[in-house]
Amino acid sequence: MKCIILKILLHVLILNVIICQGLKNDLSLEFQSDVIELGQIGGLAVNSFGELHIFHRGENIWNSLSFDEDNVYTLKYFPIEVNTIVILNKNGMVKRSFGNNTYYLPHGLTLDHHGNMWLTDVALHQVFRIPQNGTTPDMTVGYRFEPGSDVDHFCKPTDVAVQANGDFFVADGYCNSRIIKYDQYGYFIKQWGTKSAFYASSGFPPPGTFNFPHALALAEEKQKICTADRENGRIQCFDLNGNFINQIHPKQFGRNVYAIEYSSHHGGVLFAVNGPEPNVGDVDTQGFTVDINTGELLSTWNIPNSTLSHPHDIAVDNKNHAVYVGELNPSIVWKFDMPSAYFGKSSGIDKWTLMAILVTICVLVLILLVLLLWLHHTGKLTLICKNDKISQDSERECIKPVTIDRSSAGKVGKIRIEDDGSYFSVNEGIETKLQKAQITLNDCLACSGCITSAESVLITQQSQEELYRILQHNKTLIEAGSKPKIVIVSVCPQVHASLAAKYNLTMTECAKKLTAFFKKLGVHYVYDTNIARGFSLIESCKEFVNRFKDSETCKIAFPMLASACPGWICYAEKTHGSYILPYISKVKSPQQIMGSIVKDYVSSKLNHRSDEIYHVTVMPCFDKKLEASRSDFYNDIYNTRDVDCVITAGEVELMLEKEKISLNDVDEQQLDTLFNAAYEIFSHIGGGSGGYLEHIFRYTAQEIFGTTVDKIQYKVLRNQDFQEVTLETEGRQPIKMAFAYGFRNIQNIVQKIKRGKCVYHFVEIMACPSGCLNGGGQIRPEGEVTPKDRLVRVTELYNSLNTISPWNDDTVKSLYEEWLSGTDSDKSKNMLHTQYHEVEKMTNALAIKW
Repeated sequence: MKCIILKILLHVLILNVIICQGLKNDLSLEFQSDVIELGQIGGLAVNSFGELHIFHRGENIWNSLSFDEDNVYTLKYFPIEVNTIVILNKNGMVKRSFGNNTYYLPHGLTLDHHGNMWLTDVALHQVFRIPQNGTTPDMTVGYRFEPGSDVDHFCKPTDVAVQANGDFFVADGYCNSRIIKYDQYGYFIKQWGTKSAFYASSGFPPPGTFNFPHALALAEEKQKICTADRENGRIQCFDLNGNFINQIHPKQFGRNVYAIEYSSHHGGVLFAVNGPEPNVGDVDTQGFTVDINTGELLSTWNIPNSTLSHPHDIAVDNKNHAVYVGELNPSIVWKFDMPSAYFGKSSGIDKWTLMAILVTICVLVLILLVLLLWLHHTGKLTLICKNDKISQDSERECIKPVTIDRSSAGKVGKIRIEDDGSYFSVNEGIETKLQKAQITLNDCLACSGCITSAESVLITQQSQEELYRILQHNKTLIEAGSKPKIVIVSVCPQVHASLAAKYNLTMTECAKKLTAFFKKLGVHYVYDTNIARGFSLIESCKEFVNRFKDSETCKIAFPMLASACPGWICYAEKTHGSYILPYISKVKSPQQIMGSIVKDYVSSKLNHRSDEIYHVTVMPCFDKKLEASRSDFYNDIYNTRDVDCVITAGEVELMLEKEKISLNDVDEQQLDTLFNAAYEIFSHIGGGSGGYLEHIFRYTAQEIFGTTVDKIQYKVLRNQDFQEVTLETEGRQPIKMAFAYGFRNIQNIVQKIKRGKCVYHFVEIMACPSGCLNGGGQIRPEGEVTPKDRLVRVTELYNSLNTISPWNDDTVKSLYEEWLSGTDSDKSKNMLHTQYHEVEKMTNALAIKW
């Protein structure tokens, strides 16, 4: 062990000598960026291939007339005409360039671990992320030309630093003097920093105050984020939660430091450049190398026989031993060849030290195993293996399940959910209050399933096993000479797409084979739910236009929020209640409209009471089970629900496995139709979540503005699941709509509504990221197929169907007249609309934000 310690000390001593020798060597100028015409250099970065990325201002110049007194850019109609992003190989040749007519005053540029490019534009007050090899942003934070100081706005942001997990920091910047941390999706985590107002006894303003945080440098392995506090002439370093660690301010910096860049070599160093100081003769504009740990100035460097003029950013190429400096005036990039000794391998653990560590770990593991075996042998430790199975992503409940008595074979089990949240089992008219699940924090898996699974444990009777039980009971009744229940299955198109992708079928083949499979089991009728979605789309469009007409007198008319997703409705009722419920559309979801059609219209056509029909829907989402169990969709007269049972695509797959048959091997059979005409499956425009936004957008353009929209142009905001579209007509106020998928985007919308800052008139909301095609009940990929690949294929299949307008659907038009007695009748309002209820918040330990 003594030999090992001496070896480590010797290794460190030799390394320190190498560092000192390297720093004494002068830096040699090797390259100038004269191969392409550049404007003022905003930002620089180098990727792992040694390729230099430049973000420059072209013909635009930042001067005293660029912004008004409110920090609003005054030349917003003049974007930079040339390509503002230029990528050079390590020899200085242009590899590619792009970004013309897009940016106004480029400032910061950063490359993350995945090669994504992060940009800041002080005129736009925005941060952009461009994917590797891409040319357009896939994430934008901040609002175009809108300066601000809240968590959704910036005011002249300067730089970005990105962690390996995707979380990122923004230096904001010239107005707000703060650093903001966001998660990988662009959602606010925390912020710190204020404007420097006075100088402390140290001669510098207090730590954590800034006078233009101008650049960021992330040393993630040291848990440090440092900023160039420009006009305070110092570097401040913080931990990743914003707690101050230290500041670096050698006198050679002078009164400002413009840019910093981190290198992990040799224990961690910062490269920095200061700026010109015309009235200070003893401070040179130059480059610096400082120890990030101690703050010690290790070296200064400059252009041989000259000096830097007005440097603005710096980038380090560790692989090729180079440092780049970009200047504002002249608009040039300098490349400095660094001593190779300085970029040698950093001090690491040699093989003897590594061997000692591995031996120590092995000994500790053996000791732990012996201890566990002794505890088990003495009975002080009991190992229990339970046959628990989590079959789908959405079945990860943090709930100890309530046992439901199924002893009454052949009987239909029902659960009634009261508005106060209590649950009753209904069996032959006898109601029994169910025991509440017992939950402790020790049971929590932190899986976020509390919302997305919609408490499916409390409606476990809705499953493929329950359907089998009903079908078996029907066989028993037939054998006994009694009348069986009529079993009707309604399948949504998203499920057809999931099964078609699994079994490599077309949508039509899948629908017909699935129809034959269900009828072979004993199902009487199989319908497609697109008819019900047609009703939902039409009623949603009419509701939006009515809200628009009432918006001058009704303060809660907008935004109108879509109501088709039960996971979102559950979240709104439980979490936000009266704040959000008035904004939610009153139109039923397609599933529940289909329930009304089956239990009211179809039952009358078949001369059966509604309780003599057992209605099953096949959905992409487990949350649909809870929706079907709502008291709003329960018929007290006949003691039945509009939808008796909900199963998912994944549960259909389990049924096929139980029958030991592949869907490919099932014969095809036509779907049933509500009228005599032959039925072919179809779809609606607008994507895999129902197309609510597109239908409302087009309908509004026609009804309000008298225009026809041929193509809708979406603008991607924070991510692909959050996009917006604007309907503009000369002389009229623009109408803005958006879709927000996934709870992170939903929370963003909700918070804006609560603060009165939501700019949208309609939002299509879905709880699942990527929408209904990616629902928790869909079939999961196996083998080498990735979830992303499966989703792409499911989307392709879904979009392969012919689309029709719901207003041109003959079945929908006939049902409006024959079933509902007109489009605006009382029965139409009753059958196609619903209401929502605020759920009282829990006051037990589970409600604590822990």
